[in-house]
Amino acid sequence: MGDNENYWTRLRERSVSRRRFIAGTGIAAAGSAAILAGCGDDDDGGSTPAAGATTAAAGATTAAAGKKGGTIRYTKASPDTGLDPAITVTNPLHPAKAYSHLLVYELSTNKFHLDAASKFEQPEPTKMVFTLRDGMKFNPEAANGRGVTAADVAYSYGRFPTTLKQFGSEVNALQFSWMDSFETPDEKTVIIKLKQPYASGVPSLGSSAFAIVAKELAEANGGKLSDVKNAGAGPYIMTRRDSTGTKYERNPNYFKHANATGPFIEDGPYIDSWEEVIISDPAAVEARFLSGDIDFLGTLVGVDKLKAAEFKDKKGVVVAKATNPGNYQMMLDNEKWAPHPKLREALSLSIDRDKYIRTVLLGEGIYGSPVGPVFDSVFSQDKLKTYQKFDPVKAKALWAEGKGNDVFPQGIRTVSATFSVPAQTSVDFFKKEIEANLGVKVTVTPADLAAYVAVATARQKPWEIFIASEGSLTTIPDYNALTFYVPTGYGAIFGNERLDSPIPETKAFAESAIALFNKQSQELDPVKRKVILEEIQDYFLKNFAPSLPLPVSSTVYGAYRDRVKNFPEKDFQLGNPSTGLFRVPNLYLNA
Repeated sequence: MGDNENYWTRLRERSVSRRRFIAGTGIAAAGSAAILAGCGDDDDGGSTPAAGATTAAAGATTAAAGKKGGTIRYTKASPDTGLDPAITVTNPLHPAKAYSHLLVYELSTNKFHLDAASKFEQPEPTKMVFTLRDGMKFNPEAANGRGVTAADVAYSYGRFPTTLKQFGSEVNALQFSWMDSFETPDEKTVIIKLKQPYASGVPSLGSSAFAIVAKELAEANGGKLSDVKNAGAGPYIMTRRDSTGTKYERNPNYFKHANATGPFIEDGPYIDSWEEVIISDPAAVEARFLSGDIDFLGTLVGVDKLKAAEFKDKKGVVVAKATNPGNYQMMLDNEKWAPHPKLREALSLSIDRDKYIRTVLLGEGIYGSPVGPVFDSVFSQDKLKTYQKFDPVKAKALWAEGKGNDVFPQGIRTVSATFSVPAQTSVDFFKKEIEANLGVKVTVTPADLAAYVAVATARQKPWEIFIASEGSLTTIPDYNALTFYVPTGYGAIFGNERLDSPIPETKAFAESAIALFNKQSQELDPVKRKVILEEIQDYFLKNFAPSLPLPVSSTVYGAYRDRVKNFPEKDFQLGNPSTGLFRVPNLYLNA
C-alpha cells in the first residue's frame, strides 16, 4: 500500500481465495508490508476480492540509531485530572509512558506498528486476532510484576462500558462500542469479536484508552485507576506525582520488541526518564525552553507561524513543521439549539471565517469540516465555503425571525481554557464576532483544566456554545471530527445530542446522525465509504448542527532543543497520547 493512500484503503487482491488470503497475511516478521482481513470464496479458484480489509500494516521506518541515557524535560499548565487511561484523556504523558498498547498508528504514513502484539490477523471482517509478545511483564509495582496475558487485554478492553457508566469516563462509546466480545484461547492469544464490520477498527486500537492494565489493581481500587500510578507494562514507571509535576523512570521489566518497526526498538526505550513540570505562565515556559532547561514546547505556549520565525535563529532550537491533522468545533448545547434552526444558521453566518484565518491563523488556515482534514473524503475548500458563509445582515434577520433574544434572554455563554493561550485567543475572537455581527452579548467564563472538563461534560450545560478540539485519536474520521456530531461520541457528552433527549428535535436529529454514522463505519469499500462520508458532511453542514466546524491551521509547528534526536518531524502531535511524540521510544539525547 502506498503511503499516500488513506488508512481505510483496502487491499485489492487479484483472484484471492479466503483460504489463501488468511494464510498469507499474518504480521510475523519485520518488514511485512500489508495485512488485512479477507472474506471471499472458500475454494482456491475463487475470484472474489478480499472484503473487510481495513488498514495498512506495519512497515519498517528507518531512524538513526540512538544511545541510552538522559532525562527529557517538559512542562504542562496544570495537574492531571486522573491516571486511568479508560477514564481520563487529560494526562497524555501517562498512558503513553506507563502503559503498553497492542499497536501504535502512524498518521503520516497510514501504517500501524505493533507494540504489545507480535502478530495480527483479521481472518474475517468481524474477527481480529492478536498474538502477544514473548516476555511481557507488568512493572514491579503492578501485580508483582507478573506476566501479561491475553486475559489482561480482554479485561482492559471489556471495562470500557463500566468506566463510562459508573465513573463518567471521557472515553466515549464511539471508541469501543464496535467491539462485541473477547476470547482468550491461550495466554498469548486474544480474539476481538466485532458487532459488525468496522472500517476503523485497527486504527482505533492505537488510542491511548486501549492501554493494557493489571486487573488486580483495578479491582482493588473499586474498578478505577484514577490514583494508581503504576498499573501497566509500559516503558516507564511513574516515580513522582505531586503539585510540582510528575516523573517517569525506566521500567526494569519492560519487554523486548523483536522485529521492531516504526518508532520501536528491540531493547528500548533510549531515554532514562521523563520529567514533567507544572508551569502555568507561558512566558516562563518559553524562557525556560530558550535557556535549554526544557526540551520542547507543549500546548500552553503554542508555536505558530510568527513564533516559528522568531525561533528560527535561536541557538539550540529546532522548529518542526507538519500538516495539521486536527479539528476545531463550536459545540452547541443541542437541547437549547435543536428546536431553533434559524438561530443555528444565524450563529454560523455571524462568523467571518476568512478573517479568523487571516488574523488568528496568520493566513495558514483552512475551513473546517465534520470530517478531519487529512482524509480524502473531506469536502474541498471551495465546497466548504458554500456551506459556511459570512453574512451579518442575514444573520441578524434570522436571529430576529427566530426570536433569539427570547430564546436566549441572557445572551450566549461560553468557556475559555486558561491552560492554553491559543484557545483563549480563539474564544476571544469568536466572542467579538458574535457580538458585533449578531448583536448578542457573549459571556466568557475562564476555566482551568479540571473545571473545563467538568463544564464540558455536565448534563446541564452552564454554556450555550463550547469551543473545543479533539486530538486524542486523529487517525480515523469517526473520531476526527465526527465524534462531535454523533450521540455515541462527544455529540452527546459535550453537546447533549442524545437519543433519549426529552426534546423531540434533539432526539430526531440524534437518530438521523447515528444512522448515517453507522452506515459509513460499516462500509469496507473505500469508494462507497467516501460517498457516505460526503453525504454526512452535507447533512450536518446544511443543518448547522449539532456542531459548527471552525477553521483550523493548515500547518502545525513544534519547537524542540537540538539535543533531542529522532524527533518525529511529521508526527509530533504534541499533547496526543495515541500517536506522536509521546509514543516514540526511539528518541534519544545528545549530551
